[in-house]
Amino acid sequence: MVLLFASCEVSTNYTNPELQDLLSERYNKEFRIERNQFNAELNEFQFIAVPVNNEDVKVHGSYKDNSSVVSDNYMQMEHSYQAEEVMKEQLGKFYNRYAVKANAAIDQYTSSSFLELISNAQRDIIVYYYIYLFDDIDGKEQASLEGIKAAADYFNNQYKGTYTFMVYFWKPEFLKDKDLKQMKFGFNYNSDAYADNLPEKRKYIDQELIFEFDTSEKPEITTERLSELIAPYKKGKQYNRL
Repeated sequence: MVLLFASCEVSTNYTNPELQDLLSERYNKEFRIERNQFNAELNEFQFIAVPVNNEDVKVHGSYKDNSSVVSDNYMQMEHSYQAEEVMKEQLGKFYNRYAVKANAAIDQYTSSSFLELISNAQRDIIVYYYIYLFDDIDGKEQASLEGIKAAADYFNNQYKGTYTFMVYFWKPEFLKDKDLKQMKFGFNYNSDAYADNLPEKRKYIDQELIFEFDTSEKPEITTERLSELIAPYKKGKQYNRL
């Protein structure tokens, strides 16, 4: 009896130290690899890395084998993190309990600074903000919108780009016996479920406010206009251009 064996070529992966060195050389900072494994469905290796000096930034990357180019999204994730910090600084002047996630899509990463990039009129900039407000507003939407208006004005008056604000007003009882700082919120402007990252708890989302503006058009942003756009929460996004 003759046995025939089908030969198959097994890809060789980069080791974690090799990936760490590659990213460190690419971005001039130290990284740590959290995961590095083969994805059979996509026929490629995928990894997750974090900068050692800021583990809140999750970097996703991929490569075919250890002789191929390694792709990663560090700059997008870094700018998204910085965008979140900028928004938190604005919202913190008005609200006590809130969470923010951002997705900053910029055509060319010529600077490590998010604020420098959105100051540059030559760059195509799109920023998506997911804002979760947990303060008890007692039906006073007008007063609660001052912080959202101020945050929108912050970008509209001095920076470039198109900004989408997705604001969700959560019922205060959602946070009972929970530590907001320990909770995770995701973003994905194509997926309602992942955007909330808590799909089984959507019953706690009371209202939503979704609007978009292009700073080159310098739209007038008023609490009255924003109040008109507040609607009961529902699956399926309605984009309102200011």
